[in-house]
Amino acid sequence: MLPFKKTPKKILILNNIGTLSQDLKIKIRKFLPNSLIDFEENDIQYDLVFLLDYIFKFNLQYYKPISVAEIIFKRQTFDFKIFEEGLRHYSDCEIRNGV
Repeated sequence: MLPFKKTPKKILILNNIGTLSQDLKIKIRKFLPNSLIDFEENDIQYDLVFLLDYIFKFNLQYYKPISVAEIIFKRQTFDFKIFEEGLRHYSDCEIRNGV
């Protein structure tokens, strides 16, 4: 595992451009075994959200998932490189919870 200052405990990956293979999902979960990683929205607060879509829009049933999350937005299909970039960003960012 790459050296990160901190890692997110709860991650949401919303891939609206393509589908994620089971192999990629397994690789992601093995990379951060102590983190909750969802590929569909649940009513919990996430630390890091990946949104892969052509336009920046959320179609959420709940507001809580993204209210204090760091959001990574890309206009391309999701791959492991994007996951690592997001983790690096999260590791370096200052979490101020809207303050």
